[in-house]
Amino acid sequence: MSKLELKSAFIGNIGEIDLVRDFLISEIKIEVIQEHFWQEREILLVPQDAYERALLEGRKYVAQKKFESVNWKNYYGQAENCRNLQLAVAILEGRKIGLHWCLNQYLPKDVLEYLRQMRTSLGIGVDQSYWNFGGINNGLCLEPRSFDYDRNFKLLNQFIEKEGTGPFTRIVPLAFTGEVQKEESFPVKVKK
Repeated sequence: MSKLELKSAFIGNIGEIDLVRDFLISEIKIEVIQEHFWQEREILLVPQDAYERALLEGRKYVAQKKFESVNWKNYYGQAENCRNLQLAVAILEGRKIGLHWCLNQYLPKDVLEYLRQMRTSLGIGVDQSYWNFGGINNGLCLEPRSFDYDRNFKLLNQFIEKEGTGPFTRIVPLAFTGEVQKEESFPVKVKK
């Protein structure tokens, strides 16, 4: 396997990341390269064509084992909590989204209320984080605490059809890997 064919899939501390590597190799039958990152941190690289399968099965394994140090790596190489999906990026034009918006207490009231309604509609916890990747600047990434991408995507789509985009200018879908889907958009009806 050449380096050009590899994709970062997981990062974590030695010990826990070793167990994830062993799981991917023995149970999922994926070729894995482990590289030193920094101090006690290691990265697991997998073939690009096995990246989604590694994320799907590996995230479930990490959650089941309750590994605290292991994160999945999204399409852009950012480390993400294994319990969370990255589902969409909500964009606010004319208002600056801050890094501290990952905490509900710092959200503007209109944004917080919209996210509360969305959480109720999805029926699960949804975290949020600052987004500045894939050609989108000043976005708020919507991250359901779930493994079921298809179900949550469908529920979010239904919510946006019914409620619109709220305070956001637009909401851009992300693929299962966290990649911005520039050609897709949620069907949005303006709330009357």
